Amino acid sequence: MKNIILVFIFFLFPNLYAQNKDILLEAMSEELTRSYENLKNAEKSPLYFLQYEAWDEKNFWISANLGAINSENESAQIIVTADMRIGNGKLDNTHEIKGKEGRNWEANSKDIETVISPLDDKDAIKVKLWNLTDKAYKDALNKYLKVEMNKQVTAEEEDKSGDFTDDKTTDNFYERAKELKFDKEKIRKMLKS
Repeated sequence: MKNIILVFIFFLFPNLYAQNKDILLEAMSEELTRSYENLKNAEKSPLYFLQYEAWDEKNFWISANLGAINSENESAQIIVTADMRIGNGKLDNTHEIKGKEGRNWEANSKDIETVISPLDDKDAIKVKLWNLTDKAYKDALNKYLKVEMNKQVTAEEEDKSGDFTDDKTTDNFYERAKELKFDKEKIRKMLKS
């Protein structure tokens, strides 16, 4: 069964994405397909799910002390995460680990991320995505091996539901958030007063 979900979430700074949407979208789509095809049977335990999320962020912060502004900065970036599942829908790398091992258990690979830049070079984006996918795949494979070992040495679980549903979900998800508008000069004046 081929379960690929391509997810894009663009948050707060849609203009950066809008200017480069074709390049970013094409690179993510092509790399998702290529990576899935190459990794789905690369190991004994199959990769059965791969998803990318892109977060387009713009930040502004300012601080003051006793009416004097002492720092102000802005930043904009696109962060991409890769979520993957190894095993099958009944048992995969996101399964809960029991015992001491489970105390610091991070179930999925979404804590592994990369910042995408430049946004106008499709090949550079694909290389960043490949590196992200490689790290996330190795992490997921390692976690799946731990899940299998933990399953063999712990008591039978009460919850027998699977780790992933086979129900059909959306193939693509896109949400454009409205850019927040605020008056930076008004904020500066408030901090100075």
